[in-house]
Amino acid sequence: LNAAIPRFPLDEIGQLAQVLDGVVNRLLNRVSQLQTAVRMNRSAALTADPNQLLADIAHALVNNFNYPEVRIYIVDLTGHRAQVQAAVGGESERLLRVGHRIDIDETTLIGRSMLLNEALIGGGREALREAGLITEHSEMAIPLSLGTQMMGAIHVIAGRLRELQDEDVDILRLIAEQVSVSLQNARLFQQSAR
Repeated sequence: LNAAIPRFPLDEIGQLAQVLDGVVNRLLNRVSQLQTAVRMNRSAALTADPNQLLADIAHALVNNFNYPEVRIYIVDLTGHRAQVQAAVGGESERLLRVGHRIDIDETTLIGRSMLLNEALIGGGREALREAGLITEHSEMAIPLSLGTQMMGAIHVIAGRLRELQDEDVDILRLIAEQVSVSLQNARLFQQSAR
């Protein structure tokens, strides 16, 4: 996979070489993302502080997966609302500072993801789509859950005009599953230390 694919004139062979080069580059990118997910999962498993765990995950998603905005919501004690507990990116950090909360219901992508306990890809605000700043598939919410216990959600927003794919869901689901387990372990560790 490290060998460069030679350049050919743009006849059939050249076009095939370009397609193959694109496939190899996408494959190398996915391998890199999987390696990053493994490192993130290993780090999450070793973190005993829930707040530090969430902050580290948010930063890692921005730095390693190039999501400009990442928010991690945690369900409150009522089980009906969730609040931003970690965030990276201009708007996300503003929402963290103001203690932004959402209802766990059908009104938002994040709330619906937690309500249904499934990963969802959406497109955000109509005005931003019409202005050409985002696409219909530019944001994703992945629930943080253990079995039927809903803990929160990871919300990522892709870069300008970047479309999120099923492969993005798979990688983030892998990370979210480990974050859920690590978050539960960190909470139990804090309770036992009291």
